[in-house]
Amino acid sequence: MFRVNVASRATIAWGTLATAALAAVLAFALIPADADAGKTKKVRLMAPLKGKHTVPGPGDPDGSGKLKLAIKIKAKKKPRLCYELDVRGLGGVREAKIRKGAKDKTGPSVLRLFKVAEPVTGEGVTKGCRRVKRDVVRALRRDPSGHYAEVENTGYPQGALRGQLRRLGG
Repeated sequence: MFRVNVASRATIAWGTLATAALAAVLAFALIPADADAGKTKKVRLMAPLKGKHTVPGPGDPDGSGKLKLAIKIKAKKKPRLCYELDVRGLGGVREAKIRKGAKDKTGPSVLRLFKVAEPVTGEGVTKGCRRVKRDVVRALRRDPSGHYAEVENTGYPQGALRGQLRRLGG
């Protein structure tokens, strides 16, 4: 007759359970704190630009445009923001920037897209990319409509065009 020692079966069962628990702990320890650390996140924003939206005003009544922003966020790198500014009916564009402020309110500048010493033509598309601070990106992601784009030209140095930012796409 074959006998199994009950005590040794219990020891084997507890040993197997302890090994499984240790393996689970080690597996979780090897997962990075930010599981998306290797992924690139993308944020797309846009702002339709009109002179009548300039606060306190007046803005350029003949100008209009659109600003598109694409922000790429990677772990351990400064986020990269690319812009495409398309304006019409403006003369002598000098500067474009993002300001913090709700609709019909003015606010501080949080990001300069570009500024030129000699004004450029007020027609067409201007593109560029730059690295930006994470806190600026965080604010734009959390509350795009709490920020606005502003374009200045020689005739309207306090703001020729303005438009509130909003998410583009899903």
